[in-house]
Amino acid sequence: MEWLNDIPNWLVGLFGIGGVGALVNIALKKLFTQERKDSWQQGLKDLADKLGGAGYALGVASSLGLSKIPMLSKIWNATFEPLVIIIGDMLIENFLIRLLSEFWSKFVEGMKSDNASYGS
Repeated sequence: MEWLNDIPNWLVGLFGIGGVGALVNIALKKLFTQERKDSWQQGLKDLADKLGGAGYALGVASSLGLSKIPMLSKIWNATFEPLVIIIGDMLIENFLIRLLSEFWSKFVEGMKSDNASYGS
């Protein structure tokens, strides 16, 4: 057991860190299986459906029924409603979502890049 005193402390630390890293890796592989990924995606789809319904309800509520009032319908339908729809569509749907989607796909591609064999 005296040989244990001859091992440098930094080497023991490296083996400890490596062991903890290996345990974390095993735990993550057990946790993130394809079955769980599929169930999470279904849960996110359900959440997106609920948010879509909430968005529709909010859109109906925000229009305040102004298009149904004869005196205001021409003004509402010609100016405010298209402006809100265009701004929302252009900024949120086309710009932010695509920007975040592109960022995330490149991020994942970068994370997977070290799985490729070097020199090929």
